Amino acid sequence: GYRVELITDSRGKDNYKGRLGEIPNHAVLAGALVGKSRLFKIKSLIKTAVGILQAGRLIFKKKPACVIGFGGYASFPSCMAAILLGTDLVIHEQNSVMSRTNRFLGRYATAVAASFKKTKYAPAGRKTVQTGMPIRKAIAELYGRPYPKTGKTLPFNMLVLGGSQGAKVFAEVIPQAIKMLASK
Repeated sequence: GYRVELITDSRGKDNYKGRLGEIPNHAVLAGALVGKSRLFKIKSLIKTAVGILQAGRLIFKKKPACVIGFGGYASFPSCMAAILLGTDLVIHEQNSVMSRTNRFLGRYATAVAASFKKTKYAPAGRKTVQTGMPIRKAIAELYGRPYPKTGKTLPFNMLVLGGSQGAKVFAEVIPQAIKMLASK
């Protein structure tokens, strides 16, 4: 029964497909601050400040019941604007280790939604609800189905999900592990 709109940075503007692509979306400026030069960080701070103003204008105009942030620097301007305007903020953390963005914003959030029971760096004193890992319906429907037959003419398919703070593992360790599998 709620109307949903998406605020992201320019990378996400009109870049979604399926049902998510049908949701009105808006782009605001945002900038990363980690691991870059001092000049880059200054530019990012300016972009983020402008993004907070842009998001604030949208939130003031739309008057949402709440703002939900999913972490990452692209969500920071909208979440910060919600805090400044007194709009309820819910932070969702899908990793077992809370991101820097969510660690900061979580201190001011009305509630925290977490995929894992014990999320490292989750803010103390905030209502935290374990939501589990959000996955697409098509993947969830595979649960309980038997593995498909494979053979010389049938391919063996493998799906690996993950990323974020585990991205290095997915880029380096998993390919090496797959190479170790028997050719059969």
